[in-house]
Amino acid sequence: MKFNLPNKKFEQYLFLCFTLLNLLPVIQGKFFPTLDGPAHLHNSFIISELLFSNNTIFLEFYKFNEIFVPNWIGHLILSFFNMFLPAFLAEKILLFIYLIGLPYGFRSLIRTISPQNVEFSYIIFPFTYSFLFILGFYNFSIAIVLMLFSLSFWFSNWEEGLSSRKRVILFGLITLTFFSHVFIFSLLLFIFGLYISFELLRNILIDNSLFKSHFKMAFKKSIEIFIVSVLPLILLAYYIGSTVSPDQTSSYLNKSELINWIKHLRPLIAYNTAVEEIYTTIIFYIFVF
Repeated sequence: MKFNLPNKKFEQYLFLCFTLLNLLPVIQGKFFPTLDGPAHLHNSFIISELLFSNNTIFLEFYKFNEIFVPNWIGHLILSFFNMFLPAFLAEKILLFIYLIGLPYGFRSLIRTISPQNVEFSYIIFPFTYSFLFILGFYNFSIAIVLMLFSLSFWFSNWEEGLSSRKRVILFGLITLTFFSHVFIFSLLLFIFGLYISFELLRNILIDNSLFKSHFKMAFKKSIEIFIVSVLPLILLAYYIGSTVSPDQTSSYLNKSELINWIKHLRPLIAYNTAVEEIYTTIIFYIFVF
């Protein structure tokens, strides 16, 4: 299934229009309602006070973590803009970064892996105001944007390999992803590994007489990813070792509930499950079709 739009320039402006219209819920009010948003603003204010003020009250009750916590990017962005803007504007800028970055990050990935199907980049818009975004998981949301740009950058340089400059760029993207959210960082590395494995398998199936050559190429790509990821991997190991208790227990949702979440596109439901799942289920079947 392919949709043909009139011309390339028109399609680019159309995507920009969709992106700008998608900002309206944030622009319309002074504050955009999220569950954790006020807490993020409060934390960013405290960070600014600890860094740039001699406020003894804050210094008496707060201090920075002694370990590198992979949940910093959103707070740092808010803290920076909080220094010279009102809190509501600082938060809007952070939300704009996500709401503009997510569509264009996804579009960049589509253009890299399947440029003839760039029209499919429009399917990202229903996912922008997701359940987790409405909860105020700003770092998680920014991490997804960084993951998409990291994948796009890596895939676009897959064939020719990474120069020193490109290694530095990819290192920066991966490290920023780590400092945004540890789960998305782990998912990013998993996708890298999965892609390398499938490329190896595909090349072997095409010509197994060059097995050694294919294996060397996959090994080289793996080492390349490891080198640009080694610092956040070390920080991740230190973070896990410093925070996870051996007697912690985990609980999981049952399979039937997880299947229902998929069917109802639970990440899209933000406010009223009974009302919204009627529409998200329709969207699910459209995507399946």
